[in-house]
Parts: sequence; C-alpha cells; structure tokens
Amino acid sequence: MRILGVGNEQEISNEVLKQLSTKNEVEQVAEVTDPDQLSNIDVLYLDFKQDGLDIKVEDLVDQIDQSTNMSFKIVFLSTAGLNDEVNLSWVKVKDIHEYILQMRYAIKLIDETERPYVILEPTELDDSKQEVVMFGEGNTAKTSKVSKSGVGEVIQKSILNDEFDNQALIITNKEEHE
Repeated sequence: MRILGVGNEQEISNEVLKQLSTKNEVEQVAEVTDPDQLSNIDVLYLDFKQDGLDIKVEDLVDQIDQSTNMSFKIVFLSTAGLNDEVNLSWVKVKDIHEYILQMRYAIKLIDETERPYVILEPTELDDSKQEVVMFGEGNTAKTSKVSKSGVGEVIQKSILNDEFDNQALIITNKEEHE
C-alpha cells in the first residue's frame, strides 16, 4: 500500500506513519504542490492543526481535483468538539471559534472530493494505555483524555481497512463511557 502523509503536525501522526512504513510505502510531505504527487497513492493521510489549516486543505483539494488518480482514500486527523460534543478547553490555539470554523470547512472540502474518507476526531491525547471507544457524528462524548496508542491503532485501521470509510468518528476513553 502506498500512503502519502501530509502535514503530520502531531507526534502521533509521525509515530503511526513510521510504524506503517515497515510494511507499506510511506512518504511524508508538508504540502502537496503538484497533482502528480497523488498519482500512485492508495491513501492520503492528513494532519493539520495550526491556524490557516482551511487554506492548506483548500489548496490540497485543488491538487486532488487535478489528479488523475480517482481511487485513493483520505484519512483526516481532526479533533472532537467541532459540533459541541465535548469542551475544547484543551485545544491550544489563539482563537478557538476560528479554529472550529476552519476545521469544519476543511472537513466539508474533504467530503466534497467525493472520494472515500475517514474523519478521526479524538479528544485530548495522553500517554495512558486505556481502551478507546468511537462514536459517530452527532453523539456526545465526555471530555476525557484518550490514549495516544489507542488513537494510533484507530488511525492505522482507518488507513489499512475500509471499516470506517465515509464516517466521522469521535474517539475517546472507553472507561469513562461505560
């Protein structure tokens, strides 16, 4: 499988892509500047967290629209709380309202590519080892910390399998939701 990781602004993304590179062809770039970069991939993995992420995704979607490869899937690491499912007090950005608007717009753009996609929305990441649980859009989750390793496993499953295709999934700590 050929995977292109773009942005990779969180430590978890770099760890997951490193693990996947042992059995897959993985390339990591800060941005896609030419549609040919998408020509031979199976999965496009995205992780943007800073201000201006909407513009980065908009530019990327322009490259996707020009690509001749119509078969790759998009996996986007977002954040829980974009629809008030959880309190976003743990997100470290200058303007939380603007961040939410940018992230929502980025997700809308990804959906409009009409390619298979998975939007992953974890709560705050930490180093614990608890089991994770996933909820579909529109459900409420508790604002709890969630295991980096558990989220990493969900990212890998999303990249390697079709199990979660065309879904947005909130990922949080299972223990607090039993």
